[in-house]
Amino acid sequence: MIVTVTYTTLGGLKAVIWTDAIQMVIFCLPLIIIAVLGTAAVGGWHAVWEEAGKGGRLEFFNMTLNPLERTSFLAAVVGGFFHWTGYNAVNQTCVQRYLSVPTLKAARTTAYIFMVGVIGIITFCTYIGLVMFVYFKECDPLQANLVATSDQIVPLFVMRIEEGLHGLPGLFMAGVLSAALSSISVALNSSAGVVLDDLWRPFAKKEMTEFQGAVFAKIACVALGVLCTGMTMAMSGLQYMIQVAMTLMGIAAGTQFGITSLGMFNPWANWKGALTGGIASLIIMGWISVGNELMSIQGRLNYPTLPVKVSGCDPPLQATPSPTMDPTILPIYRLSFLYVALFGWMIVMVVGSIVSLLTGPCDPDKADPDAHTPLVGAWLRRRQANKKASVSMERLDRMSVGTISLNLKQA
Repeated sequence: MIVTVTYTTLGGLKAVIWTDAIQMVIFCLPLIIIAVLGTAAVGGWHAVWEEAGKGGRLEFFNMTLNPLERTSFLAAVVGGFFHWTGYNAVNQTCVQRYLSVPTLKAARTTAYIFMVGVIGIITFCTYIGLVMFVYFKECDPLQANLVATSDQIVPLFVMRIEEGLHGLPGLFMAGVLSAALSSISVALNSSAGVVLDDLWRPFAKKEMTEFQGAVFAKIACVALGVLCTGMTMAMSGLQYMIQVAMTLMGIAAGTQFGITSLGMFNPWANWKGALTGGIASLIIMGWISVGNELMSIQGRLNYPTLPVKVSGCDPPLQATPSPTMDPTILPIYRLSFLYVALFGWMIVMVVGSIVSLLTGPCDPDKADPDAHTPLVGAWLRRRQANKKASVSMERLDRMSVGTISLNLKQA
């Protein structure tokens, strides 16, 4: 963390981009090696596919509409759309990258590369998960107490398949650290810019010089780095770390995407509606997410797990029954983490629209069509053109009436 804060503070965006490029290579290399060695260790990818299917790990089309189901096809597609669209479209870490390239075409290319990279990484990680299931199919490491948490299964797997490649565990750790440092440096750099431009400069009494702004951004970066370190230590004991990360990202993405969508889709929306909708989304989705984590920590919220075996352990063990769900908890706490961004977006749109109507909506005739979606923009252009034509006709009618009256008087 200290190294990340140091190079992010001193080097700025340029340092972040260069280190991210190097860290990406270091991160992807062990993924590929682990996937290849793991596949060879279990007998090839045919064995992976066959055994994963027998173990019920290849569930692609769970078409349930229940938002309380932790994972489903619709949750991944619909919820994932709002999550990743919100992240790519309005998140400061992505917007900062778009603005750092010279042309709009280059920014679009950046978005496409990001999309392909994310799909590739998620696919690789999912495949490695299937390989680990097949490798440990007769003796689940958690049930056998070989590891304390599910996060430790991957390091155990790497140690088992290294086959004399003594540098593989170190390369794996380098990949993990590279992924973490890359994410942290991006967040620190973009957040420091937000603190400077959006939270300090608008309220500062004196205009800051470029040097003062640079110093302020560096101080903000260090302060945020210290805060991130503390939060990392506080969250180290949480379960379902991927779910927690997706939930936090979903809260931010849903709220930001909702505010942006409100302005793009609703020409009557005003700043009061956007602010109220954003606050409501943060509060409601934050309450649901915090409640979910508290219920999980208390052992009252336990998601059903797929069956595992321990008959192949040495010595053989008895499988531990899966914990049950407490039926007394609020159902809303069971909301799938994949739907967090979608529900946050919906709250902003509904609350923001209602508040805008109650507090004096904006006049669509004065709205900028180019600031809205193509459909709404086309409607605004027709509306504004029709109103101008109507006003022109009224003026012509008044002029005609005035002319007739003048002629009658002269006659």
